[in-house]
Amino acid sequence: MISSTERSAAPALAWPGAGLLLLLATGCARDQGPLGAGPVVPALQAGLAVSHLDAAPAETLAVQPVVHARDGTILAGVQGRVYFDPRALRYLGQPLTGEVFVLVNDGRAADGELRVASLRPGGLPEATADLRFLVLEAGAARSLRYVFEEAATSVGQALHQAGDLPLKERAAPPVDDIAPRRLEDWVVHFRLVERLRPRVAGDGIVYGDPTLNGVVDILDAAFTANVAVGNRPLLTEAMRDYAIAADVSPANLPGLGEASDPIPPGQNTDGSHTITILDAAEIANEAVGIDRPIPGQPIPGRTPRSGSVILTGLLTADRTLHRDTIYQLQGNVIVDAGVTLTIEAGTRIEGDGASRGALVVARAGNLIARGTRLEPVVFTCAGAGKAPGCWGGVVLNGLALVNHRDPGTLGVCPEKTSIGTTLLYGGCLVEDTSGVLQYVRIEYAGMSAGSGPVGGLALLGVGTGTVLEHIQVHGSLGDGIYVSGGNANLRQVVLTGNIGSALHWDHGWGGNAIGGAVQFLQVQVPAGGGDAVLGSTLAGAPGTLPRSEPDLYNVTVVGSVTGAGRGIVLQDGSSGVFRNVIVTRTAAAGFDVEGQDACDQVSGGNAFLDHAILFGNAPDLSADPDCLDEVAYGTAPLLQNRFVDPGLIAAANTLTPDTRPVPGAPAASGAVVPPSNQFFDLTVTFVGAVEPDVVGIVRVPWYAGWTRGWSGPTP
Repeated sequence: MISSTERSAAPALAWPGAGLLLLLATGCARDQGPLGAGPVVPALQAGLAVSHLDAAPAETLAVQPVVHARDGTILAGVQGRVYFDPRALRYLGQPLTGEVFVLVNDGRAADGELRVASLRPGGLPEATADLRFLVLEAGAARSLRYVFEEAATSVGQALHQAGDLPLKERAAPPVDDIAPRRLEDWVVHFRLVERLRPRVAGDGIVYGDPTLNGVVDILDAAFTANVAVGNRPLLTEAMRDYAIAADVSPANLPGLGEASDPIPPGQNTDGSHTITILDAAEIANEAVGIDRPIPGQPIPGRTPRSGSVILTGLLTADRTLHRDTIYQLQGNVIVDAGVTLTIEAGTRIEGDGASRGALVVARAGNLIARGTRLEPVVFTCAGAGKAPGCWGGVVLNGLALVNHRDPGTLGVCPEKTSIGTTLLYGGCLVEDTSGVLQYVRIEYAGMSAGSGPVGGLALLGVGTGTVLEHIQVHGSLGDGIYVSGGNANLRQVVLTGNIGSALHWDHGWGGNAIGGAVQFLQVQVPAGGGDAVLGSTLAGAPGTLPRSEPDLYNVTVVGSVTGAGRGIVLQDGSSGVFRNVIVTRTAAAGFDVEGQDACDQVSGGNAFLDHAILFGNAPDLSADPDCLDEVAYGTAPLLQNRFVDPGLIAAANTLTPDTRPVPGAPAASGAVVPPSNQFFDLTVTFVGAVEPDVVGIVRVPWYAGWTRGWSGPTP
């Protein structure tokens, strides 16, 4: 970690008056516990002051949120809600005067609710804001009520409790110019001028700089505060990084989020990440030269790599790949049986296109690729011109059970030939491990291995001992993830822009009642892409046992509207359970079952689609005249499927998607609890892959900050 004495304390932005006050007002709510450990909090009192308790109709009423710290603690930020009777008061706006920086989200003012946040690095006055209302009815002032939410002290401590102050009368100066104010108004009013300071080496991305201009300034604080109260979107602005760069509190020292840091900056005690007024206060303090521990520090993993190494052939001894080096795969690089390849967080591995570079793990070999949210392990292709299929991909060969034997194999349990090599996979070890893949991103793989494009990540006979979570496969020319038999479990997976099926399984995956589970899977299909989820048991012999029968819970599928890709497809005898699933915008059927053996699994009560939301597909349920009436099945009341807009914030945005349901959306509730098998998260109450947005709590979703998107119709 870089200590505070190693950073410039000079202000990054000049303005008139170091005690600039930032105020924001929106209609939201919040109920959240402490964000981090700290000393005993002081007692606060909070309430409202008005210019005239008995204001008459047609008068302009000044309303001031008042917060008093009884022990003299200096507050840098305060956040709360103002309630009023919209039949008696009409919100007008704020004056553009003094040192008050006012940003207003008046989206719920018509409902009689404002959220107010005030920010001043040098310390807040007791009257933290000046809100003006038009009086419509006599006695309107007495309908006002203030609910305190959160305060930030000048030393970065979060306070969450305050006693109530009674409504009182306080004189306010008359003003002529009252209007809703936006960020741009205050930038002009305060004549804000950036004073640049040196960038961090590399990408120049530092904590406290969500605007990505290489410096920490008051605009960063203003933008962060806007996100905290709902004025700006958390995820969908392409040139902003709120999920990582703005998430600076609690500091969780001494680390900065390096791979060895057990609690990175911004992580709350419950493991979540939220953007609050405390983040904005920390950034504002740093911007005016009040040194803070996290803003201005480099974000791990953003500095250039210093070296390059070529990998080829068979790895016969344990090896570690380091984050400061770019590794190029030439041809098949094979991790031999009994060998462990460890890849440090933040390491970049590039596949050579000319030789079809690929990483292949043999049976009894291990790949330990343990990235982090800040430093994912990235697999991509070499060179600047990246496109689907410009390298091979990652192949794990395991010793777990498959349902079909290739000719010439001699194992006690069935064995098959791997992809692109003569290695075998399959065996009798259900709990076999091929290693750990955590926070791993695999891009632009899928180059043909002789018989057509392959999966970006191939899990071949992989057992339950393999850890597979926080994985993105993007832009594969073939499938995103291809699973052949075995019992692998997958959690928190993002599959985007893959030309083949996003998730494709075959050969008895999960077919022996152990493993084969997926939870929190998010799919975005590109224009012309294949089926989002395609399940098979064995082509040509669909009754072969063990049958493919994975359990998928909390899945979000977003189609491309164009092309022929379907949502969830069962064929060739595959079974499967699909619950808490969203399927939307697919170019063809949202749910389709093909072939008598697969139809028998559904009609016989072995395969299920229930507690799902299907909307905007073409159609939602297949109407083809085959062995199953999907419409009659899917609309059966007992299954509790819904055919309504799930209410996702920005699911069709491929560059910066936000697949959270809006507060109160259909997908925010209606889930069924998964089975208790030590794999599934049993606390879910929502449908789809991502926890819904909550009024008043800006919670960063699990996929934000380490995944990538794309623009245009194809990756």
